[in-house]
Order: sequence, then C-alpha cells, then structure tokens
Amino acid sequence: MDHTFFLAMSYGATAVAIAVELVALALGRKRAWNQVDEERELEAQD
Repeated sequence: MDHTFFLAMSYGATAVAIAVELVALALGRKRAWNQVDEERELEAQD
C-alpha cells in the first residue's frame, strides 16, 4: 500500500476528532447557559 492512504486516513481521523470536540464544546456551552438562565430565574423569584 502507498503511504498516501495512511496519510489521508490520518488527516481524516484528525478532522473527525476535531468535529466531535467542537460538538461536545457546543453542547457543554449550551448546558452551562441553561443553568445560568435557571439560576437567574430562581433569583428573580426571590
């Protein structure tokens, strides 16, 4: 096999890992903001 295949797969795996990380960060950010909003609502009720 040519080393180009392994190089391409390496770049592909890196791209997938980065995409997964970006999705995980976006979900974490959304959860954090939801918690902030819930806390603000609780403080507004007091």
